Amino acid sequence: GWLSSTWSKLKDAVANVGAGGPDPPLPTKDDPDYDAPTCEEPTCYDSDAPPARKEGEDDLGDVDTDEELDAAISAHSAAEERVASLRAEKERLTRQVTYDYGADDAWLALASHCSSAREPQYTYRLCLFDKAAQVDNGAHHETSLGVWKGFEKGYSEGVFENGDWCHQAPARSMRVHFECGESESAWGASEPSTCAYTASMATPAACKAEDLKALEDRLADLVKEEEALAREIAEEDEARRAVFAARAAEAEAAADHSEL
Repeated sequence: GWLSSTWSKLKDAVANVGAGGPDPPLPTKDDPDYDAPTCEEPTCYDSDAPPARKEGEDDLGDVDTDEELDAAISAHSAAEERVASLRAEKERLTRQVTYDYGADDAWLALASHCSSAREPQYTYRLCLFDKAAQVDNGAHHETSLGVWKGFEKGYSEGVFENGDWCHQAPARSMRVHFECGESESAWGASEPSTCAYTASMATPAACKAEDLKALEDRLADLVKEEEALAREIAEEDEARRAVFAARAAEAEAAADHSEL
């Protein structure tokens, strides 16, 4: 049988090695006297074919390893991003709790408000008690001009520091000059020196008692002007209606005369 034939050929091979002869080939299933062993899977496989791969099994023998690994990596990355976002928000809120908001917290309403000053090339976004940024109007690339440091010169100026790195200059910064205004608005952003920016901003929070009195007087004047304009428009409308009525009466009289 196959075992005795193989054993005989192995003995001949050993003898040939001692005699310096060629090594005879081992029997294969193509030999006439090849007698394949009888066995059943999974204990025995054809030597020329690997065992069949199970459905869903990869080269490492693990089921759905790639999909599970990708899902785990994605979940881990999402968790890390969420943690980083929460830490940043915590740091921002921690800073805001310690800020000076002026007498009676007059500036507190601006803690969640941003104003923008649009210039030909850039738009400057000013978020008091948070950060300032320069945004390219074409490429929309954003450059940090610093985080809120605090007020200077009383409450007439606000300073942002430690913005993005600047070549051959300190880190970028922004200084905002405040003026009394009826609502928040920003304008006049510029870069008077390398990477040191300035802008102006109007806000009711910057108004002092005398400023508020001036605003009240101005508002009263505007109300009077509006009332006077409304009366003038009403008088003009009444005059036009009188003219139309007179012309209609003349036309009617002319029609009656022509019938006679």
